[in-house]
Amino acid sequence: MILTQYETIRGASALPINETDVKIWISRHPSFTDDDEKISLLIMAAVEAFQGPTGRKICDQRITWHPWRFGDRDYERSPGREMHLPFGNNRNLVIEYRDQDGIIQTWPATEYRVNASENSNYILALEYEKTWPDPESTMSDSISITFDCGWPVGNVWLPGHDYIAGDMTVPTKLKQRGMAYVCTTGGTSGTAEPVWTTLIGGETTDNTVIWECVGKTVPSDIRSALLAYCAERIKEPAITKEYPNLNILSLSWEKTISDRTLRLA
Repeated sequence: MILTQYETIRGASALPINETDVKIWISRHPSFTDDDEKISLLIMAAVEAFQGPTGRKICDQRITWHPWRFGDRDYERSPGREMHLPFGNNRNLVIEYRDQDGIIQTWPATEYRVNASENSNYILALEYEKTWPDPESTMSDSISITFDCGWPVGNVWLPGHDYIAGDMTVPTKLKQRGMAYVCTTGGTSGTAEPVWTTLIGGETTDNTVIWECVGKTVPSDIRSALLAYCAERIKEPAITKEYPNLNILSLSWEKTISDRTLRLA
C-alpha cells in the first residue's frame, strides 16, 4: 500500500488575516483594489509563501504523518532517542504502528514526550529507559503519527451573529488579536464586542454566546509579515494607524523569511 507522506485529517478553518486587515494597510495606494476575491487569493499566497521556507504550518489543522522509521539517525546510522516532527507547534499526538504480526498498536503516551521549540520544529523524544517500537518495515503505512499543528485561528468576531458550539473566533482589531476563542454555548452575539479574557480556559460572555479562550493565536510577527507580503506586492510604502510604529520597509518579506527573525512561538 502506497500512501502520501502526509494526510490532512482536518484542514484550517480560517486564515490568520482577512480582507479587512489587508485593506487597512493598502487603502491609500492609488492601485488599491477593493476586490475581496483578489485580496483573499493574495492572503492565501502569503500563507503558502511563509509555510514553504519555514516548514511551519500557520493555521490550526490536524495531520497524519507517515515516517519510514522511528528516530532520527545518528552518526552510526542508528536510531537516536529523538526525531523532529514536521510543521511545528505539535500537540495532541496519537502514534500508531503496525507490529511484526501486522496488528496496529497505539504507542502509549507515557513512552515519549514532545519538546517544544520557538525557532525550529518540535522534537519527539523517548522518555528515560524507553525504546522505540518495532514496526513492520515492509509497509509504507507502518507508522502513523497524527497531531494538531499550527495556531488556533477563527473568523473575526461579528455583532448580532448566530454562533454554534465549536465555532472559532478572534477579536476584531489586529493589535488585540493575541488569543483565539471557541464557542462552548451557542447563541447570538451582542451588538458590541465583549471584553475578551486572556486566561486560557477562561470564559467570555457575549450576549447569549459563551466563548472559551483556547490559547494563543498566530503571533503578531507572523501576521505582520503576511500583511507586509500583501502590501509589498501592491507596492504600498505606507503604514496606517493600526501599526503606527512599524516601518514596512524594514519588514521586508524576503529578508524576514531568509534570516528567520520571525518570532514563531
